[in-house]
Amino acid sequence: MASLLVVALLILSGIIAYKLVSRKMALRGHELKEAEALGKWESKEYILDVRTTDEYKEGHIPGATLIPLNQLGRRYNEIPRDRDVYVMCRSGTRSAEATVWLLKKGFDNVYNISGGMLKWQGPVEK
Repeated sequence: MASLLVVALLILSGIIAYKLVSRKMALRGHELKEAEALGKWESKEYILDVRTTDEYKEGHIPGATLIPLNQLGRRYNEIPRDRDVYVMCRSGTRSAEATVWLLKKGFDNVYNISGGMLKWQGPVEK
């Protein structure tokens, strides 16, 4: 029984590692650090916030557009294709997921902001 648990944990660890590596590969060239993101915000670039409405209300980047991750599938047509889009969430995980999804949908102008709001150094609006 214990060896079965060990095997199950090893398989689960492998699956998690594979997902992390494949997401990182998919994001290659489509990720930026928070300091770069601040510069993009200052130059009035399009910031897409994929957090929940409640998280957004607690504090967001001024001018950011809210499309929660769970609504992205039905609202992605609202996202511009003619300019760069910088995707933000709380920590960078959901925004990475959204960026990969949008890349698969044919957007080549989307970039994940790694670190998310936890690392954001710019102004926050409530």
